[in-house]
Amino acid sequence: MCSSSSVSSVSNQQAVELLKQVQDQLSQFDSTLATQSATYMCTSTCPCDFNALFGKDASASVTDQGTDIWGIRSGDSGLEARFKKYARINKLTTADSNYVPLYTTQTNGMTKFKECYAKLKKANQAGFTMDDNMLAVFEAIESSFSCTGLCKYGVFYFSVPL
Repeated sequence: MCSSSSVSSVSNQQAVELLKQVQDQLSQFDSTLATQSATYMCTSTCPCDFNALFGKDASASVTDQGTDIWGIRSGDSGLEARFKKYARINKLTTADSNYVPLYTTQTNGMTKFKECYAKLKKANQAGFTMDDNMLAVFEAIESSFSCTGLCKYGVFYFSVPL
């Protein structure tokens, strides 16, 4: 594939088709990662670490105002829109049954979706699979570019702590 003779035998159309396949696979994986992290992270299945979300000195009244995840202030329209897109709410409680609030624990809470996915995978509860090589690519993208996805912003990072 990398030799000059094999490169010259690939037509422009074949190259475009191959790139389209790669783009489709990345987009599908990106969508799955965003959806599944929003579905499981900070739920009773994968509770988040209370201190990571709110800080060690947070009181109940502070937590009702929402969190400041990754330095993004609660109330930021972009963060709130991401939560709502996945039927989540950036608070511990809600009277609106259309949204799932954040679920936290004081001990052994998770700080990144990578931990949650490992738990789900080990217990055979994931109901979805994610290619380890693709996860490594997304982990590198997150650390290099500080983003939660390629095309779709998720609520939670895969490997960056809360």
